[in-house]
Amino acid sequence: MALESLSDVAVFVQVVESQGLSAAARVLSIPPNTVSRTLARLEAALGARLLTRTTRMTRLTEEGRAFYERATALLRAARYAEEAVDGDASELSGLVRVAVRTTTVQFGLVPELLTFLDTHPHLRIQLVVLDEDVDLVAEGLDLALRIGGQPDSSLRIKSLGEVQFALAAAPEYLDRAGRPKGPDELNTHECIVQQVEAASSWNLVGPRGKEFSILVRGRFGSRDVRTQRDAICAGFGIGLRPIGEIRRAQSTGALQRVLPRWALQPIPVYVVTPPQRPTGRRARVVDAIVPLIERAVSRMA
Repeated sequence: MALESLSDVAVFVQVVESQGLSAAARVLSIPPNTVSRTLARLEAALGARLLTRTTRMTRLTEEGRAFYERATALLRAARYAEEAVDGDASELSGLVRVAVRTTTVQFGLVPELLTFLDTHPHLRIQLVVLDEDVDLVAEGLDLALRIGGQPDSSLRIKSLGEVQFALAAAPEYLDRAGRPKGPDELNTHECIVQQVEAASSWNLVGPRGKEFSILVRGRFGSRDVRTQRDAICAGFGIGLRPIGEIRRAQSTGALQRVLPRWALQPIPVYVVTPPQRPTGRRARVVDAIVPLIERAVSRMA
């Protein structure tokens, strides 16, 4: 049987890069059994087993490894051929997958993305909102926001500057519990933390770069920064929020900054893209979305 479909080859390549059928199905937005049937059809057409699959892992066979190397080159050549025809067209189309942090969506990113989509009706954007790093290649992401730490050097990296978190509380909490006069008094206050099982260390920087580390505790904890914000705004305790968010909340009276001369160390922010830069329309889409993310990050500062 002859090989008839490039789409079958693309599914195989995505399974390899996502390191599994289920992960590839999520990236491709198709059912896992469709991925399985596609692989079976491709192996039948080639007359060779390409993958060894177990419940825990998927591995390339020797034939699969050789086919993967040629398949990626084949798909790349097909993209170049398509771009040679329409690479200069102004209309952007296709699916782009973007991963950002939960704080970013609070600063106008979603409305800007929707306006961008209105301008390009044939474009689709899948926004993934997570507070942990994800594998760009395995998840089929075109770009992602990384906060803190230097990203993997194999990725393409653009620095977006820094954001800084400071202490904030609702006015009703401060009226009830009092306002700490120094960072050493924070351990006497109810603090909104990531986990309640153990004390959290807040490493603060103050006037003239003075550093102060203190262990704080709280009766309410969450790793979701939006949930932390809700608890702070509800008047339950003191917590950490981006300085830009505190500034906006102060203007409406929703929050007040606590110990305004102290804050966490600035955190570096990056946009990262996969090692192999996209070309043609996809590259233009990625290049257009980066400034939208950059503006959202700047509003946090």
